[in-house]
Amino acid sequence: MQSTDLPPHLLRDLITQLPIRGHELLHAIHDPEEKAASLLITGARGLELATESHLVFCRNGDESLVRLLLQCRSFAIVTAQEVFARLPNEFVRRRVFLLTSQPRLLLALLLAPFDRPSSFAGQCDAVHPAAQIADGVTIARGVMIGPHVTIEAGCAIGPNTVVDHAKIGAGTRIGPNCTIGGDGFGFEMDEQTGVVVRFPHFGSVQIGERVEIAANVTVDRGSLRDTVIEDEVKIDNLAYIAHNCHIKHGALIMANATLLGSVVVGPFGWIAPSTTILNRLTVGRCGMTGAGSVVIDPVASNEVVVGVPARRLRSRFSVDSPLLKDDVTVDRSNSK
Repeated sequence: MQSTDLPPHLLRDLITQLPIRGHELLHAIHDPEEKAASLLITGARGLELATESHLVFCRNGDESLVRLLLQCRSFAIVTAQEVFARLPNEFVRRRVFLLTSQPRLLLALLLAPFDRPSSFAGQCDAVHPAAQIADGVTIARGVMIGPHVTIEAGCAIGPNTVVDHAKIGAGTRIGPNCTIGGDGFGFEMDEQTGVVVRFPHFGSVQIGERVEIAANVTVDRGSLRDTVIEDEVKIDNLAYIAHNCHIKHGALIMANATLLGSVVVGPFGWIAPSTTILNRLTVGRCGMTGAGSVVIDPVASNEVVVGVPARRLRSRFSVDSPLLKDDVTVDRSNSK
């Protein structure tokens, strides 16, 4: 992630610089040890990735989120009163809490000083001099590569593709007219005024080895964590992979599929053409969707779902299939 190179800001200054509506959203500051005056903030990350200098937010009292929050290292937490009330006193005493009815919106306002324009602003060169490009990488005409990019040996980047905030593993092929590592559609609406606030992105795209991405594909960088595409994944034309998605080993994403934010596709998953998967859902290991499906619930391991909304049809493989074993990976690099 790129957040570690951001200039530090005092938490006190970020609070002071909030716009008028931001101050109205900030219902209370719980700061018994007066840490806000000296706590340096270098950006924001997800609960499981944050250090002491990162802002985090917890949007609701979901049990899994509260568990992550209690393990979080951050000293500056934006959350709702209902979450705060459930936290143990010892955890609360050592941290600064900013309490609000819309935690994600308040976080976006606090992060505004860290938001920066695209790496390509004013850039004329096809490959930024700060990009790390290994020997043997093929780069076609019209490609733009930003400064926050590492491309390993044996990769090929197709014509007119734009890459930034990404690490691309060895032997990966990316087709023409793709956008890899741009900001996702990150906005938060003020529920009282209707004003829409941009949510900055600090993550990157991590692409494994021998991945194949066809033409006109968009893979957004993560917001507070990385978007991850593991080894051997194959993505067809016109697919859209939103911020924070995690596509695991050997999964196949077919043409025109749409994976909304924070979707997880398990190993050897099969996402059929024109499937839409709603945000924060998981498709389990070897899970499969039918063409045109709209997935609104998690898909279990080895389950085939079809329809609008998608419903279980059958199992994909027999229970003794080797692909269902957690330790199995398959190298498709030489497949026809």
